[in-house]
Amino acid sequence: MDSAIGLKAVGEGKYAASGYLEGQILDDSVNDTRTGFSPDESFLDSLKRECVKEMQNFLKQEIDMARKMQLQTITSVRNEHQRFYNIARDPEEIARKLPISTQDSEGIFVELYRHSYRQCK
Repeated sequence: MDSAIGLKAVGEGKYAASGYLEGQILDDSVNDTRTGFSPDESFLDSLKRECVKEMQNFLKQEIDMARKMQLQTITSVRNEHQRFYNIARDPEEIARKLPISTQDSEGIFVELYRHSYRQCK
């Protein structure tokens, strides 16, 4: 799930979420060693997109909380390092581009620096 929605841990207790998908179509298409599926890639891609939507919906409250904390950190880093002010004029826009798991000041700093570097190119 982390690679799909970027949510490693949420809250003070650092809880993690996991999930699984089951269904007849998957049972019918799994290989003998249960390590892969026979449906075409477009079907699996579509299935993955739908699963991500459902995960985001199910974890909406946690994701919103993580984004709020992320916005606070972006604003704090921007105010502490004035060179990022133009890069992070709109902290919400920056946050939408970041993985949800990027929460700490150092990670935010690195991402803002990356945006700054790319703007100069």
